[in-house]
Amino acid sequence: MEGVKVRGTVIQQTFKNLGSLKAVGTLATNEILKPSGFVFKGRTSEGYYKYYHPNGAKIQIRPGGQVYRYGGGKGLKYNSDGSFSKAHGQENILK
Repeated sequence: MEGVKVRGTVIQQTFKNLGSLKAVGTLATNEILKPSGFVFKGRTSEGYYKYYHPNGAKIQIRPGGQVYRYGGGKGLKYNSDGSFSKAHGQENILK
């Protein structure tokens, strides 16, 4: 359990350092995520863009622009400030 807690803390810091992606647009989002250590992993069958960080942080962006941040264990979701979230998609890169 200690490993999950430490890993979760690292993931939280990754999201906190990244900050909000609200209204930055698709191209700018890509340019922000790559230097932050995220690697583009293609698209899901539903059209989500997948970006994964080596520390386990994951971002998926829906075709409509909603940002989903997760990682560090089953069901862990995060806000842009690194805090835990109960819901996904609370920020949108297009609006």
